[in-house]
Amino acid sequence: MLEDRARRIERPGGDFWLVGLKDYWEDDRDLAGAIAPLTDGLPALAFTHNPDVFSTLPGRFALVLAGHTHGGQFVVPFFGPPVTASRLPRLFAGGLHDFRGTPLHVSRGVGMERGFSPPVRFLCPPEICVVDLRLSRAGRVSRSGTSP
Repeated sequence: MLEDRARRIERPGGDFWLVGLKDYWEDDRDLAGAIAPLTDGLPALAFTHNPDVFSTLPGRFALVLAGHTHGGQFVVPFFGPPVTASRLPRLFAGGLHDFRGTPLHVSRGVGMERGFSPPVRFLCPPEICVVDLRLSRAGRVSRSGTSP
């Protein structure tokens, strides 16, 4: 388990970093410690529960993967989710987006919020995502597809 830690992954096609970040709401987060090893210019992928941490990350990540929002759970046609459990704009409640020049993928997941909203989904089906990545030598991510 990577919690505010980075691990270099060595592979024949080129090495890269995996960075696991604690939940945004944890008081003892150590973002600086998590990214401290990333000094060699290799591509880095960040994994976090809550996409809100994205707003505090430096822009050197090839991809950030998150969840937490459940896609908003309840989606109003032509409007989107009224509530997303995130400080990011509603648009980023699910799917792959370019946010401030970095790819951010937020999975809707399979669960439901049990705190502030009723345990129901409407026009927001649960999903398990498969993300196929290719890391270029320049540290850019090309996506061959995601599927729910």
